[in-house]
Amino acid sequence: MDNNLGHSGGIINGCRELLGWDEAVTRDKISGIYDRMLALLALSEREGVPPFRAADQLARELISAARAARFGEKPSSVML
Repeated sequence: MDNNLGHSGGIINGCRELLGWDEAVTRDKISGIYDRMLALLALSEREGVPPFRAADQLARELISAARAARFGEKPSSVML
């Protein structure tokens, strides 16, 4: 895995400061890293692509869903 996994906890903690998350929200998000990683590895295996490609797909899907929720758009589908 690349450095993104190693940095994810720090990034989430930085969001706490920037976005004003309380400690419980931050802890929940950091605790979710393990499950997100398992989902990413399962996607990689299921699609037959390297984990970094699966991570790119997952990131694009999450960004699309967040954009859709914020602006009332339909989430776009991302293919590997």
